[in-house]
Amino acid sequence: MQGIDLPKKKVYLVYAAMMMATALSALDGTIINTAMTTIVGDLGGLRAYTWVGTAYLLTSTVVTPLFGKFSDLFGRRNFTQIAIGTFVVGSLICAIANSMTVLVIGRGVQGIGGGGIMAMSVVVIADIISPRERGRYVGAFMSVYAIASVAGPLLGGFFVDQLNWRWIFLINIPLGIVASAMVHSSLRIPFIKRDTQIDFIGAFLLVGSITSLVLMISWISGEWGWSSAPTVATGALTVSLFAGFIWWEPHAADPILPLHLFKNRIVQMVIPMVAIVGALITAAGAFMPLFLQAVSGVSPMNSGLLMVPMMAGITVTSIWVGRRVAHTGRYKIWAVLGMICGVFGMVLMTFI
Repeated sequence: MQGIDLPKKKVYLVYAAMMMATALSALDGTIINTAMTTIVGDLGGLRAYTWVGTAYLLTSTVVTPLFGKFSDLFGRRNFTQIAIGTFVVGSLICAIANSMTVLVIGRGVQGIGGGGIMAMSVVVIADIISPRERGRYVGAFMSVYAIASVAGPLLGGFFVDQLNWRWIFLINIPLGIVASAMVHSSLRIPFIKRDTQIDFIGAFLLVGSITSLVLMISWISGEWGWSSAPTVATGALTVSLFAGFIWWEPHAADPILPLHLFKNRIVQMVIPMVAIVGALITAAGAFMPLFLQAVSGVSPMNSGLLMVPMMAGITVTSIWVGRRVAHTGRYKIWAVLGMICGVFGMVLMTFI
């Protein structure tokens, strides 16, 4: 797919708007990590600790393909602003939460907005940047995510130590307003509306299978074992819904997720790789601050500082590798080296 031919100045404005929106989502993904120990102590409900993160991941995972598809039908700017607005509403719910249940609900709403923001950012970059140049732009794009990830633990620790943990959500409101204004003024790229059908059945089957899978995994680790009735039931539901999704999509007039994409060998390799790397980074980012505060006894601010080396490594390599790919056109070697380094780092972390 070739990028839309836009003047460079217009490309930079659109790119800056999407970077701002992504920074909003990325910041919230890490700012809460160093504050969770304090939040649990304030609101109670240690059993719900993992659900604060699970709720966000569940809803963001579910809506990502939906935002991408619906933006094809109704326009990029509209759905980008819907994503930002939803994220801000979720942040407000979290800020006023008086129990862990309300906090989990707010995180779920945030996840809808955050997943939409990430989906729209990728789609818009694909729209305006040619394939050969995407390495450079995506590298800088990921560096914004990484910089926000570095700032997140530090800001989270600062708010907990100096102010109140509710500020980690309140800060999203002014940032969301700025991001929405930038998107409204800059994201004006050509859009051709197509006469097509929305694959509601495919969307239902996809959302249902992902939801039941996440619930099954969460319940296994938190409340029931592998052989318990709820685990078996949700496992059977997951398999049934996913099988139905695989059967239905080739028959859909305009599928929510075209399965022919997975015949591409690059797609077959990249998707598992991204899933593994995402799991590694998410696990380290979510549980290392808890370990540092609860086991090692460091302050929230210091636990944020101790997370900086990982995020700094992501920032540096994202920018450098992106430039190298754009310059040479070679990308396979960096994926292999990145996976090796990631696995080696996680092995070292098991010895702490």
